Amino acid sequence: MNARYVIKDLFDFSQELCFEFYHNQMAHYPYNKYRKSAIKNGFISANEVVSAFSGGKIQNKYLANFGILTYGTDMYYRKWDGEID
Repeated sequence: MNARYVIKDLFDFSQELCFEFYHNQMAHYPYNKYRKSAIKNGFISANEVVSAFSGGKIQNKYLANFGILTYGTDMYYRKWDGEID
């Protein structure tokens, strides 16, 4: 999921103010039958891995005398949940 919202010509200090947000999730259920390292005490292990990424960015463009000045910040959160039997 991605979302973007742009406001143009907001004030004298903002030619373009941009907000972006994203979220992505993935689940992976590998089957380790053919991996020698996955066999423990004669049993075949299965590893369930779930990861999620969420984040956002705020960016402003300012028209200065010397050109366009772009500045902002971004943040993200990453969740990694992997279990090894």
